[in-house]
Amino acid sequence: MEAIVIDSKLTFKIQEIPEGKSSREITLSHDDLTFENHELNKAVVSIQFEKTTHFINVDFKVEAGLIVVCDRSLESFEKQVTGRYEVLFKPEVVEPAEGETSKVKQFNKRDLTLSIDNEVRDTILLELPVKILHPRFLGEDGNPLEFETRSFGDISPDDEEITDPRWEALKKLKN
Repeated sequence: MEAIVIDSKLTFKIQEIPEGKSSREITLSHDDLTFENHELNKAVVSIQFEKTTHFINVDFKVEAGLIVVCDRSLESFEKQVTGRYEVLFKPEVVEPAEGETSKVKQFNKRDLTLSIDNEVRDTILLELPVKILHPRFLGEDGNPLEFETRSFGDISPDDEEITDPRWEALKKLKN
C-alpha cells in the first residue's frame, strides 16, 4: 500500500486541476524527495494534465541532478538524469496496472487528491545506471574506459619457461 503524502509538491487536489489540458512545472529540492542511497540536488518536473469526467491523465518529464557515489572510487558527484512517465488516474476501483512507461491507478477518494511522488522518485531511480561511475572513468562516448593494467616487478623470458613439475606428472598419466 502506498503512503499518502499530503504536504507534497507532487500531490494535487483534483478540484484545482482545470478541465481539459493544462500544464505545470514544479521545482524540487533535496527536502522534497528522499532517496535511500542518493541525495536530490534539484529536479524540475514538467507535468501535462488532461482532465475529463472519466479520468485524469498525468504525463510528466523529470530532469534531476542527484548527488551519487562512484562505485569505483567512492567519490561523490552530481549525476544528471532525465525520465518520462505517464499515470492514468480513474475514480472507479481499478486493478492497478503498471508498465515501463505508464501506470493506471485509482485516485484518493477520501481527500480527492492524486499523488505522483512515488512515480517521480521511481522514474529518477530507474534512469540511474546499475554501475555508477564518476565522469572521469567515462570516455567521450559515455562508455566506461578500460581499467589500467599494471605489472609489478620484472618479467623475464626465463620465467615463462618454468613449469610446475606436477603438470609434467599429470601429462604422463594422461598418456
